[in-house]
Amino acid sequence: MFYWDEENIRWMEEAAAYTGHYQKLSNIILPYLKRDDTVCEIGCGLGHLACVLAPKVAHVTAVDISDLAVSKLKERVAANNITNLTPVFADWSTWMPQEHTKNGKFDVVLLSYFSAIKRNWPQMLKLADRSVIAVLANGESGNKMACKQYNPIYEDKEGRETVLNVIPFLRNEKIPYELIKCDTDYGQPVRSLEDAYNYVARYYLGDEKVIKEYLQENLVPLENGYYLPKLKKSGIIIIDINKFHSAK
Repeated sequence: MFYWDEENIRWMEEAAAYTGHYQKLSNIILPYLKRDDTVCEIGCGLGHLACVLAPKVAHVTAVDISDLAVSKLKERVAANNITNLTPVFADWSTWMPQEHTKNGKFDVVLLSYFSAIKRNWPQMLKLADRSVIAVLANGESGNKMACKQYNPIYEDKEGRETVLNVIPFLRNEKIPYELIKCDTDYGQPVRSLEDAYNYVARYYLGDEKVIKEYLQENLVPLENGYYLPKLKKSGIIIIDINKFHSAK
C-alpha cells in the first residue's frame, strides 16, 4: 500500500498543479465517458483525477484505504464546491457501495497507478457495469533514475500492476481491451536543494553520490525553487465489460 504523509502529499499536490498531468489524462479518458455516467475511482489517493472528471459526468465516487488521503480529498471537494463527488474511506475489495449506483454497479470503474485488475478481477466485475479504465505504468522509465515503485526488482516482490503484466492477464482471461499509450510531463517542483534530494531519495534507487549527480545534471531553476523534469510513461487500458460477458 502506498504510504501517505504530509511531505509526499505536498509533493503530489504541487506536481499536479504545476504540470496539469491529470487534465491531460482526462482529455484521453473523457471520450469513453457519458454525461449521465456514475463513475467510481478505486485507490483514488488525493483524488486529482476524480476532481477533474466530476464536472463531466453525473457522479464520481472516490474510494481509498488511506484516511489521510480521503480527508485531504474531502477538503478539496468542499473548497471547490464539487457537489457530485463523494470521497469514501474504505477497502475497495470488500466495500459494498450503497449510493450513486445503477443496480448496485457503477457505469465505469477507474483506477490510476493502482493494482486491482489481476489481484481482484471478480470484485471488479461486481462494481463495473459497462467498462473499466486503468491508467498504469507501461514498464518504461521516464527518466534516468529507476523508480522504486515500478522497477522490476520491486514489481515481483510487491505485485504492482503495469501494462506489461496486466495485458498478458487480459489475453489469458479473454478479456477485450483497448490500449492507449500516454506520455505526459509529470515532473516535480521542489522548494530547495534539500527538498529535491529528499524527493529523489524517497522514490528512486541510488546512493547519496548518485542522487546528487542526478540533481546537478537535471534540476531546472525556477523563480522560486527548482523543477525536476520527468516524463510519466503510461498506458490507458479500456476494458469493455459488455464485450467480456458476450464472449463468455
